[in-house]
Amino acid sequence: MIDAHPSDALEKLRDSFDATTLGHLAVIETIKARFLKTERYARLERAFRAALMPLILRLDQRLPLGPGNRQEGLIVLVVGESGAGKSTAIHRLLEHHPTYRGYALKGEERNTSAIRIKVRAPSTFLGVGRQLLAETGYPLRGSLERHAVWQRIAERLPMLGTTILHFDEMHNVIDNANHVDKADIQHALKSLVTDADWPVSLIISGLPRIAELLETSPEDERRTEAVDLTPLVMPQEAEMLAAVMHELAGMAGLEPPANTRPVVIPRLVHASSQQLGNAMLLTQSAVLHAMTTGERRLSVQNYALAYAARTGCGPAANPFVADDWRIIRPAQLLRKDNQPDALDIEHASSKRPKGQRR
Repeated sequence: MIDAHPSDALEKLRDSFDATTLGHLAVIETIKARFLKTERYARLERAFRAALMPLILRLDQRLPLGPGNRQEGLIVLVVGESGAGKSTAIHRLLEHHPTYRGYALKGEERNTSAIRIKVRAPSTFLGVGRQLLAETGYPLRGSLERHAVWQRIAERLPMLGTTILHFDEMHNVIDNANHVDKADIQHALKSLVTDADWPVSLIISGLPRIAELLETSPEDERRTEAVDLTPLVMPQEAEMLAAVMHELAGMAGLEPPANTRPVVIPRLVHASSQQLGNAMLLTQSAVLHAMTTGERRLSVQNYALAYAARTGCGPAANPFVADDWRIIRPAQLLRKDNQPDALDIEHASSKRPKGQRR
């Protein structure tokens, strides 16, 4: 019989670290909690607010607001490349809203006003439905027909007071979906936002290709507010990134890099594949390296160590070390040189910039 509680295992792991390391981790916790509000996030906030408003509008002004007397919901489509910070931004949006605070907790303390599922890969229309139904607390025993699963979801949402559903990494279901599955997903999304008794608003996030799922369904497309978490653009965002780098260094008691703008920022943007979330993760890792080695200043060398630890790449393939860093393709693993693969050369002319869709 297993009596151990999961938190006991975590406490045991925590006790294995020395006091100095725990102090460094406490600083990193604080740094990770520092959320960067950019124009990208402002666009997301506006779309989210637009999706909430219909939920409290009555169909009949003579009757009280409630089941059967509510307007349709909306769909907020949030797209961006891997590392753009989609999940983090949406989590902050929900967690800082008084209605949805605590939605990510487990157990009795969980706030079911919002429900999020991270769509498993690979998945199907039925798989997404079963995953969502389980998140509502419904016991999955035996087999249920495809549409019976979604019917039970519709029945449980008003019971839980759920008004927001977040489907994260939705590309995991559409990548391998056949025509019938895609059509069923489109119909299910429309049904959730137009339910006569309890409409909800949806947040659908993933890689840019998921936009096609809504574009090819006029009924879904006209109910959608779309937000693109675009890649970082230089030199327009250099000042913003420099300010953030200085702030995070200060939170760790470090001096900022002496050559932030001309050296560190351009290399950071390149190394992070122009994605804001990646840039923040690299900065956090660089800060931890600086604290661990007892340095007083955050430097480009700390970034180089952070990048090397993450990718296993040698100096010639490290954007923070190599002189010809602009030709290095970031996000490669275990590379010792900066030469592109033969496949990269063959298809170089057909590659499109990150963040753009055909």
